Amino acid sequence: PSSGGQSGIQVVNGATATLRNNLVAELGAPASEGPDVAGIVLEDVSGVVVESNQVRDVTVGISVFSRGRSPDPSNWLMTGNLVSQNRVSYSSAYPGASFPERGLWLGALHPNTSVSLVVVGNGWFGQNATVLARGLEVDTQGGSASAVGSQNQIVGWGTGVTVSGDQCMVDLSFNDLVGNLTQARAAASGPVSLANNWWGAPVVPSNVSGALVLLPILLAPVAR
Repeated sequence: PSSGGQSGIQVVNGATATLRNNLVAELGAPASEGPDVAGIVLEDVSGVVVESNQVRDVTVGISVFSRGRSPDPSNWLMTGNLVSQNRVSYSSAYPGASFPERGLWLGALHPNTSVSLVVVGNGWFGQNATVLARGLEVDTQGGSASAVGSQNQIVGWGTGVTVSGDQCMVDLSFNDLVGNLTQARAAASGPVSLANNWWGAPVVPSNVSGALVLLPILLAPVAR
């Protein structure tokens, strides 16, 4: 355990890495909100694999983003990153955070930045987090971002999937989104496809907002 809102593992500024089988936990509440204080941070990098890690009781589980801070602008175009088979969760002893918890935060947070990510087979479990917590958030502030993924579980968050900003492309299919107060919310100009997902029941969810593609839906949980 630590205090002061530290990050657990950071890969930044054009570095390459494979992060596998790590445990990151109890980093302390951050003094300010931002994706650079997270269990695992990827900033201005490409081709990084984040696989089979456990992240517990941190304000942001995994963040993948660019703010245009690398001195080499080619690093602002983040491609080929993979987040696979990780688990983010909160224990019953977790006291809550000063800012909304996020399982995954994907962000293009500066003009001329572009961030793409593939997410496969992860478990983002928000039980015991605060009601403002977000399972998967895609956020653009001048840049462009895309997220494609399947076989993920997004369970027990205030909002399961949040998409905001211009130039967002999200295509999440064959995932389980269950027990989220709001299953999905979009305030984005780009396409947000959440077709072919399991919503906890074989009906189209009503606790969603924004321009979302939901049909068809799955009639049973995703086989794993």
